[in-house]
Amino acid sequence: MRWPAGISCGLAGAIIALAGCSSPPAATTGQAEIPPPPPATDYCAKAPVHALSCIAASDTLAVALHNTTVGLAPAVAIDTEHLSATLIPRTPGTPVVLDDLSQFVVRVHTGTVRLATATLAALVEQRFANDDAAIRRLRLSQRGDRIVLDGQFRRRGWVPFHLVGDLTRLDDTHLALTPSRMSVDGQSAMALMRAAHLALADIITLDTPAFTVHGNRIIVDITALLPAPTIDLAIKHADLDADGLRLVFDDGQRLPEILPARPADSYVLLHGGRLAIGPLHTDDPRIQLEATAPGTELALSLPGYRRQLAKGTIELMRQPARATFIARLGAYETTR
Repeated sequence: MRWPAGISCGLAGAIIALAGCSSPPAATTGQAEIPPPPPATDYCAKAPVHALSCIAASDTLAVALHNTTVGLAPAVAIDTEHLSATLIPRTPGTPVVLDDLSQFVVRVHTGTVRLATATLAALVEQRFANDDAAIRRLRLSQRGDRIVLDGQFRRRGWVPFHLVGDLTRLDDTHLALTPSRMSVDGQSAMALMRAAHLALADIITLDTPAFTVHGNRIIVDITALLPAPTIDLAIKHADLDADGLRLVFDDGQRLPEILPARPADSYVLLHGGRLAIGPLHTDDPRIQLEATAPGTELALSLPGYRRQLAKGTIELMRQPARATFIARLGAYETTR
């Protein structure tokens, strides 16, 4: 069914109520639909051309982030300076379902983000948490502009090792960790390895989707390292500084810059395509996400966005433009 005309403001309350549900309802038949918005008039005549409420309709759901932290899993967050991407459902012709992070792919076009050292450490530890892993008790830390790894590898029993190395870009999806210092079972190993013509791969056997050892380098697949949703990206620059790993993305596709519907220093903008939030399905949505407290940075949890909606507020902009929702999200707890 379609929502009757004139209740757009009531949808805000409906979304908040849905956000409080502990589990996503089935999105099959009988889902509610938000009617197409009326054409923009006076507001867009005065607003910037690329304002969220005024851009042309699109068949693709796009997202723009600015000064926002995006939580993907416990202790795993991406600090986004700016990012432009499209959300692609795995099944063509279906809406993007935010409640199912495996249902869509995030195709990053341009952006600059940072993974804090604590996030890198959490990702590494999670990937080697299984008892049958080739490496165990792996801990990642940072010393200046270098990565430090401490752990144990399997070699006729478990052998402790300590490794310090540089993390650099290898190609569009991979980074390479090249050791400059290494000790095995408390003994310096680099000079002995060179004398014996041994490579790191001769000592440590590692072949997983996220980590492999080739020659004297540990190869890291960023797309396999990150949890859902799948992120399709092209790394053009990577460097490590005191705040963690900084990544610059550019796949060669430039989306028009979208400006927020109202001024904000930290936000997520969603527009175009088809989007499902619980049983609510909307075509060509215009949604601006902000933090509840004015002037604070938005922290968005993808797995917990419903709880954030329930603790926040949603309003419909009253200008006679395309229906645009401003959602102020409540805080979520994350370990950094």
